Amino acid sequence: MPMQDFSAVLALIHAVTARFPDEARLASERLASKGYDPDAWHFWFEEFAQITTEAIRRRDETQARAHLMFMSDQLHIAGPEVFEAIDVSYTENLMWDLGAAQKKWGWTLVPENLRALYRAMWGEP
Repeated sequence: MPMQDFSAVLALIHAVTARFPDEARLASERLASKGYDPDAWHFWFEEFAQITTEAIRRRDETQARAHLMFMSDQLHIAGPEVFEAIDVSYTENLMWDLGAAQKKWGWTLVPENLRALYRAMWGEP
């Protein structure tokens, strides 16, 4: 099996870091506190998804919408590795620990291309 090139995924992490430096730092700190290798990009995106989820929980529409729109825009231009990272490591982890009312509110912020990925895994929230 050929080795996959994840340089595009790492470039996405750098893009997220440039756009959201505080959130990126928090995701990296959480990764380190759990003992994960700093290069474990799939876990990094799970942490970034959790930070988005926490913004939804707080009803911080500005932060949540900014994260979701950024990731939606990246999905539009994604190659296969980035698509997989956004699908499996980000979108599938969104809103996992929210109550029904929080999910209902958060769902209104999720762009359609991310909704399609979420629905494919979890159905309607």
